[in-house]
Amino acid sequence: SAHYNASYLPGAGDSVTIDDSIIASPTVLLSSGTSTVFDFSAFANSPSGQGGDTTFTMLNGTGLTSSNNFDLGYYNGSGTTTVNINQGAAVTVTGYFGGGRAGPHTTHLYGTLDAGTLEIGGADYVDLGSTGVITGGGNDLNALDTSWITQGLFTAAPGYKVVGTYDGTSDRTTISTAPVPEPATGALILIGLGGLMMRRRKHETV
Repeated sequence: SAHYNASYLPGAGDSVTIDDSIIASPTVLLSSGTSTVFDFSAFANSPSGQGGDTTFTMLNGTGLTSSNNFDLGYYNGSGTTTVNINQGAAVTVTGYFGGGRAGPHTTHLYGTLDAGTLEIGGADYVDLGSTGVITGGGNDLNALDTSWITQGLFTAAPGYKVVGTYDGTSDRTTISTAPVPEPATGALILIGLGGLMMRRRKHETV
């Protein structure tokens, strides 16, 4: 539906809203360049719209800064909102990311997303690729462990798990992924520890 590049980008005073009010299932691509906008939102099934899907994709090397929020929403119907932030793409948000609204909206994150706060809830699904990193203000480790992961709001690529760290100095939480050890690797570690214990016992009885 729309194609932004370095020659044609929204400006600092623009509020970018992607929904299906004009055409069904709008697809917006940012293929090159970096842009700072006043606000950003993507909504599926707008009240006056076509009831279709909404998709926003950022390619490698692109950047988007929102001086306010990065808002994901949903009105009604069967449509979904999908955001694809590819590896090498970067989003910076002064306000909140997400919004905690009902309805399906998924962010496939292989690049980086840095927000003032993470408002994750409702149906804010974040699919973290192996290179994806998301940061937000405050200590969100408890919410990550007890809610966001257990409810399936944060998922990782096959062979990886979602992990979080908190920096008290900057008061920021970083969420990324780490490889899951293969079962064979864990068994070898246990065998090695068992052998080490047996050697120690032999030395003790000599």
